[in-house]
Amino acid sequence: MTTNAGLGSEPEHVLTIDRLLDAPVEKLWRCWTEPGLFQQWFCPRPWYVTDVRMDLRPGGEFHSVFNGPDGESFENAGVFLEVEPLRRLVSTDAFHPGWIPSGRAFMAAETLFEDAGGGKTRYIARAMHWDRDTLEEHERMGFHEGWGQCVDQLEALARSLPSIETEPAPPAPDLAPRVSTCLWFEGQALPAAEFYCTLLPQSRIERIRYTPEVQGLGEPGSVLVVDFTLRGTPYMALNGGPHFTLDEAVSISVSTEDQAETDRLWEALIADGGTESRCGWLKDRFGLSWQITPKRAVELLNGPMAARVWPALFQMRKIDIAALEAAAGLHAPSATTASR
Repeated sequence: MTTNAGLGSEPEHVLTIDRLLDAPVEKLWRCWTEPGLFQQWFCPRPWYVTDVRMDLRPGGEFHSVFNGPDGESFENAGVFLEVEPLRRLVSTDAFHPGWIPSGRAFMAAETLFEDAGGGKTRYIARAMHWDRDTLEEHERMGFHEGWGQCVDQLEALARSLPSIETEPAPPAPDLAPRVSTCLWFEGQALPAAEFYCTLLPQSRIERIRYTPEVQGLGEPGSVLVVDFTLRGTPYMALNGGPHFTLDEAVSISVSTEDQAETDRLWEALIADGGTESRCGWLKDRFGLSWQITPKRAVELLNGPMAARVWPALFQMRKIDIAALEAAAGLHAPSATTASR
């Protein structure tokens, strides 16, 4: 199958994957360009990606490290040649950043994203080799099976991403110099972080770090640390084992805009085994405590009628703005509010 996009035809020395994926362009682009997502699909399992660096501009670095189940490790170093947001990526291992020739180059890779309508995308991935011998070497390495499995993983990951509208996320920052809160889990670091990132705008998985082959650290290749951002605030989720557990001494406090956002977050966090507490506190299914506090509640609790508002708060689980305003004498509670 040929296309008018990109190369326009299938020249000699090119291997191609051409698929119709049941996921929109925007989500597939995120999976390609956000390092934390990229790590989750770019290698055929049980291989996994331990490091990703990408500078999305012509000449910008495109670097990754692949690890195998038996301790194998392969570094892939190169640069982007073309970056057309939501449409096209071209990279090569022929150069290092700064346009420094790499020596023996293996290929250039082109990826195209074409909106096929109905939330589907025509996805075209081309491996362009310098000669026939290199192409045949790539075929012997398992191009069609390996790249095909990766595309399956890409489609599944893109389909799993939340569809709620969020504010544009900022570019992935350098995590090293920042101060982060580390949350301790027993094997649930990645699903917990993925769930939390669906709840708030400006939230994303930044990086996944896997367990190296070091005695005492756990199963090599398993998820060790997940760096993620919630509404611009950095966190780390650590799979530290059963030695410690989360409790109310540490909680995440979210200031909500209104009752609708308060209700949405509350219901999502107590679902599937979470538990309600009092005064806007709850514990999610992973055991992490949260405070879901409307901005209006803070205003009332610090306002002239605070002596009336605090006793009303003490009777609540989820915070009810209308009930607090009624306690402050601002209006009579509605029938719905009175029944809560």
